Amino acid sequence: TLSISSRLLREKPELMDALSPLISMGSGTNTRYPVDHVIRCFGWAMDTSIFDPSINLTTSHKGKYPVIEPTYEAKGAPGIHVAGTLGHSLDFRRSAGGFIHGFRYTA
Repeated sequence: TLSISSRLLREKPELMDALSPLISMGSGTNTRYPVDHVIRCFGWAMDTSIFDPSINLTTSHKGKYPVIEPTYEAKGAPGIHVAGTLGHSLDFRRSAGGFIHGFRYTA
């Protein structure tokens, strides 16, 4: 059994391309994982390009969430409020706001 940490794959994404043929070879059959491409989904980041450059919107947590006040208003960008996933920046790693059952608290 081959075991590779996801951290290593994030640091070296080309490793997944090199390992994908080995996965099917190790299974005893080449049809167990018949794939042509591997899509890596290791996270996401907030798309700030939708905002005008004059809006001073900063992000935290490696670009995932906007920096916001307890009122869910973006710091440095008065009048811009966030809801849902983006509101999780207030309780990241402290509460369940980033999970489906926690969205009721950040809506």
